Amino acid sequence: MQSERTTIAPPPLLWRVAAPAIVAWTACALLAWVCAPFWWAAVVTAASVAGGVFTLWWVHVCVRAPLWRVRDRARRLASVEAPTGMRGAGDEIRDIQSAMGVVGETLESQRRALDQARGSLESLIDALADAAFMSSYDGVVMHCNAAASAFFGESEDRVVGRPTRSLFTRADLLSLHSAGWRDGSRQVRCRLPTPRGERTYEVVVTPLPPTGVSAPASITVLRDVSELADTQRVKTDFVANASHELRTPLAAIRAGIETLHSARDDPRMTERVLQMIGGQVTRLEELVRDLLDLARVESPDLPVRPGPLRLQELIDSLRSEFEPVCAERSLTIDFALDEALDGVETDPRLCYLILRNLVENATKFCDERTTVGVVGALRRDGEGETRLRCEVRDRGMGIPLNQQHRVFERFYQVDQARSGGPPSSGAVRRGTGLGLAIVRHAVRAMGGSVGVESVWKHGTTVWFETPVPPRPAPAPADTDDPGVEDPTNDAGGPRR
Repeated sequence: MQSERTTIAPPPLLWRVAAPAIVAWTACALLAWVCAPFWWAAVVTAASVAGGVFTLWWVHVCVRAPLWRVRDRARRLASVEAPTGMRGAGDEIRDIQSAMGVVGETLESQRRALDQARGSLESLIDALADAAFMSSYDGVVMHCNAAASAFFGESEDRVVGRPTRSLFTRADLLSLHSAGWRDGSRQVRCRLPTPRGERTYEVVVTPLPPTGVSAPASITVLRDVSELADTQRVKTDFVANASHELRTPLAAIRAGIETLHSARDDPRMTERVLQMIGGQVTRLEELVRDLLDLARVESPDLPVRPGPLRLQELIDSLRSEFEPVCAERSLTIDFALDEALDGVETDPRLCYLILRNLVENATKFCDERTTVGVVGALRRDGEGETRLRCEVRDRGMGIPLNQQHRVFERFYQVDQARSGGPPSSGAVRRGTGLGLAIVRHAVRAMGGSVGVESVWKHGTTVWFETPVPPRPAPAPADTDDPGVEDPTNDAGGPRR
């Protein structure tokens, strides 16, 4: 148990000041009693006592009253109230020291809180993906976050203190900074060079009004909207291309109907126009089908349903669908699909969609009286993972090397490259320009990759690969037991 220590408070300030005067007055009184016969000694003693009283009064008026005011101010700063009935009593120096100690502790606590808040704010600003920096009224960078340092390609120490005109060379951005000061928050979208290449940014300048402790400044935020701008551009291009592709066959059908009205007595013209209308209707059906397929495979919610691949059903379906085209153009489809693909785990629906679009693309752009090859097998990549690889080969004119990277874009067509002549030559059946885009999105949905290999005037090969989960190992069985069937067939392969 700790012993309680009793602290004896020092005497009040007035008593500490008056004690020496009282001692001196007492000494003078004793001296006057001893020296009573001498009248001048009595006069000196009386004068000393009067001086002591005057000194006490002066200390009270000129020293203690200001100390009370200092003590009360210190207590208010420390949020410490004087006890009731004790105002003006006690040791003023001790009270001031105590209150100033509390003030110091309070200020230190507030400083730590401010440092913590500032650190949190700086961490929050540095965590922003948008580049942001603060500049003074004369355009000197005062602070910047990590994204701004990465945007300028320099460290924060080298960015801070530089004028904005040395960071931006575009006149519109410099004028934007000035307009932000003059008219309030301003915003502009532009393409800017960065260490990663040219990107599209949305630049916002917001002025900060001056406060009692800070000079006027402005905040500039640069938000990378390249993906958004590209998405908007692709959407605009898609709508424009889709509208054009829909209007073209509709205009041809309308013209055919008008021709039929004026050629009722011409059977040959009527037959020709009806065939043209039938072809345009078929084109509209293909376009609508491809648009629906593209919308489905582009959806992030596209379900991938693994299941066993029925190889023969797949081949029969593709043969049946393209039999009219093959008969019309004297084509042959050669399926060289490994038997190991039968029963492999994949999404049969997406696999058929991919192969249907690849075969359709090949039959449209290959030369007449040639063969379209469909090759498929299982292979292992460098990491030992089993993958399904299929290739569709045609013997057409091929695709120029400088256009091969665009063939998977929506509505992109290379008619002249594929046919060897202009689209109006009738050498090939015009496609919708969506088939390979559908293939790309379907393959990506399955976690695979797709590519094209083409040699000018020697044909084109489009391939895709998708991962295949390993097949579960068969349960061990005792072959000596006559009641258990041998899991292998006569050829030594697994039963299906």
